[in-house]
Amino acid sequence: ESFKYLNDEYIAAWRRTGARDTEAREKLWQAVQIVSLVQDHLKKFVADGKVSTKDLANIKYLKT
Repeated sequence: ESFKYLNDEYIAAWRRTGARDTEAREKLWQAVQIVSLVQDHLKKFVADGKVSTKDLANIKYLKT
């Protein structure tokens, strides 16, 4: 429920952006992508009991 709420809120905020507010739309797009990635990582963590080294590297890559 929390992930769906965040996703819906970010998309609603994206729809409210002005036509020339490219930066805000890009940040909101990134937020939607990150919510999805976090959800996937948590699902893997619950299923596997751990986060793989590859997943951690991907998370580290997103920080840069």
